[in-house]
Amino acid sequence: MITDPEKNNSTMYRMRVKNINAIESDLVDSKKDLLIICDTVSGDSLQEIKLKLNKIDPDFWGGESKVKLKILKDSTEALISLNDNFMIDLNSENLDNLRSIFGDNKIKLS
Repeated sequence: MITDPEKNNSTMYRMRVKNINAIESDLVDSKKDLLIICDTVSGDSLQEIKLKLNKIDPDFWGGESKVKLKILKDSTEALISLNDNFMIDLNSENLDNLRSIFGDNKIKLS
C-alpha cells in the first residue's frame, strides 16, 4: 500500500497480476450447459421457441455443451435437455447469435 500525501491522504494499491486468461478460453474450458429460458408467465411460448430453434442453420450446432430448455410456469419450473443435434460450442459468437434470436435475458449458462 502506498500513500500519496499530495492527494489528501488518499491510498493507492499496487497489484501483481499472475496471469490473464481470455474470456473466450474460460467459456470453452467451462464445459457448462446452455439454458434457453421459456417464461410462460411473461408470454413466452414453447411453440415459438421450437420454431426459432428449427430456423437456425443445422451447421450452427455441434460441440460439447448440451442445450437445455428451462420452462417457468407460475411457481414451477421444468428442465428439458434437448437431443444431441443441439450440442453447441460455447464461444462469444455463438452466444451472441443465440441472444439475438431469443433475447439477452433468455440465454444463460449453468
